[in-house]
Amino acid sequence: MSELHPIGNAILFENEQVRVWQVDLDGGEELPLHQHEVPYLVMHQTDGHLGVADADGSRERDVEGESFEWHPVGELHALTNLGQARYRNLLIEIRSTRAGS
Repeated sequence: MSELHPIGNAILFENEQVRVWQVDLDGGEELPLHQHEVPYLVMHQTDGHLGVADADGSRERDVEGESFEWHPVGELHALTNLGQARYRNLLIEIRSTRAGS
């Protein structure tokens, strides 16, 4: 199997508890196949018309800017910006749930 792509375009912050990624896609641009190994929170910074390809096939979805969504561990997928406008989000991986860590 080939190496998976990073979760986003850039890591903005990282410590033992969280890692914050910037996802920034021009219209038509793809974030290739990547694996989410920990739970994560997405904050959509812009509206978007997205394509998600995973083991169950491909689907399209619309998201609203300044909205949030929670995702459990284990997602393997690719993300494509199907719109013409730039799509951006902040993705916060929850690396540790230990209190006081």
